[in-house]
Amino acid sequence: MTGEMLWYLARAGGFVAYGLLTASVALGLVASLRLASPRWPRAMTTEIHRFVTMAALAFTALHVLTLVAHPDEGFGVAEVLVPFASDREPLWTAMGVIAMELSVAVWLSTRLRSRIGYARWRQLHHLAFAAYGTALVHGIAQGTDTGTPWARLVYIGSMGLVGGLLAVRILGTHRTPAPTRPPAATATALPPLPDRPAAITGGLPPLDRGGTGRRGASQTRRGGGPL
Repeated sequence: MTGEMLWYLARAGGFVAYGLLTASVALGLVASLRLASPRWPRAMTTEIHRFVTMAALAFTALHVLTLVAHPDEGFGVAEVLVPFASDREPLWTAMGVIAMELSVAVWLSTRLRSRIGYARWRQLHHLAFAAYGTALVHGIAQGTDTGTPWARLVYIGSMGLVGGLLAVRILGTHRTPAPTRPPAATATALPPLPDRPAAITGGLPPLDRGGTGRRGASQTRRGGGPL
């Protein structure tokens, strides 16, 4: 394989690896936000997240191996494995090495989750943001295609996607839950209506069938008839 072909593979591998790393971080944030639907369960997001992470590591390996194998611009093995070991732009090269090693550490923590425990795994998984940030700096500062319009769009879109999801995640974590209020009563329970009409008329004694009460009856006996 010629040096020119290796150089194109190194550039393509690096950009694809960065795009897949962006997708991996974004999917991890989506999973942490518990976004799901009947047609898209959370388990599907988790499985795609794992696959994309593996693909990002594979293209990172392609990027590194083609840089090592390049006949003219090739890096030494120590330069791609040890930060600041390279004499060519040591800071920006170290950013790429650190991003690769952090990505591997996050992947290994997931593989060893049952052994290290959930709490430790969660702490180590936060290194994914550091891996993304150092990869972004490495790509912008040292990438051959950084000055092209399409590369700028890739970086801007990547930062917007990850930054937006991260902001939603942080705001959702620190949001104070609204106090729960008891449901308002739809209607006030009324006592059952009494069977006797006396209760409705204020407790007045019922009239006798002859239309007179006690007073009328006494007057009838005295006067011989109703008034």
